[in-house]
Order: sequence, then structure tokens, then C-alpha cells
Amino acid sequence: MGTELDATEAREPEWRAVIADVRAILPETKLWYGCNWWPNVSAVNFWDALDFIAVSAYYPLSNHINPSISELNASWVPIMETLQATSQKFNKKVIFSEIGYASFDQAPESPNQCCSGNPNLE
Repeated sequence: MGTELDATEAREPEWRAVIADVRAILPETKLWYGCNWWPNVSAVNFWDALDFIAVSAYYPLSNHINPSISELNASWVPIMETLQATSQKFNKKVIFSEIGYASFDQAPESPNQCCSGNPNLE
């Protein structure tokens, strides 16, 4: 239905109307909306009208250039808790509509700002 349209997410009645219109035309089509990682999936209130919850998962995980695997795993814990809570609240599966961490120094802290700065193959 859209991707990262943060400024429109509060316009719930309009989203619901568009979703209903698309469902009327394409009743067999699975629908999802891809929210940005911030503010987060709990800011969207029309998940119940869709088939999936989708998120562009460029979550900052560390302010270290070369974080350890255990630090990265620990950083995902609260993210996954939020995703799971939203999934349970709306009884919908969560999919990552976008995800990626480029091989640059700033990737753990600012993964959405790809491909500038110092390359880092660690």
C-alpha cells in the first residue's frame, strides 16, 4: 500500500478508505504497508485492515564501529519485543520490507545512511 509515508500514518480514516478500495478491486491480493523503523510499528493504527505488518528495519544497533555479535544480538532484543507485541496486538505477521547494513563504519549506528564514510569489511 505504501512505504515509509510517515507524515500520512496519522490519517487513519484515509488509509482505511484506500485499503478498502484496493480490496474491492483486488480481493485476493495480500496487502501490507511498510512503515519506517522510527517512530516504530506501534505508531500505525490501521494494521488490522492489512494482511501483514511491514517495517523498513534500519534499526541503529550500536555506536561502536565494530560491535561484538553479542552487542548486536542484545540490541535486537527490545526491537523484537516491540515487533512481537505489535504482531500479537493485531494478530498479523511482521515482515521486513527493507533491511540492510552496508559495509561502512557508520552502519551499526546509522544503517539508513548507506555508503558514505569509511568502508569496513568487519
